[in-house]
Amino acid sequence: MCAMTIRVINNSNHDFQCIGSWGDSISCNSGALIPGGEKGKRIVEIGTIDLPKAGLRSGNWGWWYVQDVVNKATIEFFAFADPWSHNGDRVSTGLRANNSHNKDWVAPNSLPGYFDTAKDNDSFTLIIQSQWTDNPPDYIFNFGHYGCKYAPVLDKWQWAAHAYVKAVSFDGSRTVNFDCYGGTYPDDPSNDWVYPSLSFTATEDQLLLARAICSFEIDESRTDYGRKPDVSTLTPSGKLRLGDCCGIIYLHSGVCHQMANRICAAVTNLDAGDLADMALYNDTKGLWGTYGKLNNPGPGVVWDRIFNAYSDQMTLTDKQLKALGVCPDAEDEAVRLLYGLWEDYLRECRNLVAQYKNKKKP
Repeated sequence: MCAMTIRVINNSNHDFQCIGSWGDSISCNSGALIPGGEKGKRIVEIGTIDLPKAGLRSGNWGWWYVQDVVNKATIEFFAFADPWSHNGDRVSTGLRANNSHNKDWVAPNSLPGYFDTAKDNDSFTLIIQSQWTDNPPDYIFNFGHYGCKYAPVLDKWQWAAHAYVKAVSFDGSRTVNFDCYGGTYPDDPSNDWVYPSLSFTATEDQLLLARAICSFEIDESRTDYGRKPDVSTLTPSGKLRLGDCCGIIYLHSGVCHQMANRICAAVTNLDAGDLADMALYNDTKGLWGTYGKLNNPGPGVVWDRIFNAYSDQMTLTDKQLKALGVCPDAEDEAVRLLYGLWEDYLRECRNLVAQYKNKKKP
């Protein structure tokens, strides 16, 4: 035998589909349908991994991606074929979160109640448990990104990535779009588009918190969070006067990367932007951290790169901000949070959720 088989057993009632792979000495049956509702009666082969020659290599490994057709939640399935013995083979799985393909931290978003694995001398197997549909989460948070513009890097050009989040009800009937000052679909889908690059399970309360983080108010009827202030007329928008800004002053305390990270903070402690492996994320994180902080750098290589990539989305001077009612000494306490710490903003968003739920009690 020259290769081991990669298999999937789907015990849930949702159909899944293999959507791709990444790795060394592997094959993938991209597009293969993995039907639900058959409770393990059908095993679908989605690829292979070559057996390494003993002692000549460090081993072969790869990831295969399997997506819920209904809500686009994406599972990553990792397999490692040891060059010496099957005793050294490794396998793990979870919702997609390892886009940098770190084989030493292969499934940072594992969900053992929903997904399991098996291995023998011939194959590696992903098992989607019946609990996925018998006792499902309320929502799936899907983090996506796509190339929005080229940015110069040492006389070369690379993509800058726009980040966003979509909260999809588990049954796929409803989607809440968190645009992060951009959009949730590229003008050109070929522009380095990765959706989803990460998936997280979420409760109703976590969606309420994401709404509060995005706009500092809760309106459950909203399905699109794409508001911005009108820069031409300096007309404010929303509770924070900067629209659905996630408590970020754009290009002063962060950009879409930090906004999307804040939305995901409602459902995870992981650094979503880092795990998404997005273009220019290391630059924006270097200036503003994971969740954003006030930092107005002077001209320089990194700042120029970021400004060239993102200034089309929103650019406001301190004078324009003041005209919108946004300044450190604003009368509105909510607006003053824009100049504070992320931890303080998150705490106040949690308070908003608690107050909202108390008002809804009969």
